[in-house]
Amino acid sequence: MEIGFKPWEEGDDPEHADYFVKNLDEKLLATWGLLYCGGSKIIEEQLKLAAAEYGIELHAESFSW
Repeated sequence: MEIGFKPWEEGDDPEHADYFVKNLDEKLLATWGLLYCGGSKIIEEQLKLAAAEYGIELHAESFSW
C-alpha cells in the first residue's frame, strides 16, 4: 500500500521533482527555505546555487569550535 503525495510521480514531467518546485505558486514558494548548519564551504556553495535556481532563501550557519 502506497500513501502520500508524490509530485515527482505526477504532472507533466514525472521524471523530475524540480519541475514541481519550479512551477509552484510564488506565494507558496516564498514559504520555502533551505537550512544548513555545517562548515563545508563546498556544500554551502552548492546550496546557494540550488536556492538561487529555485528562488528560495538559504539560511546557513556554522559553529567553528
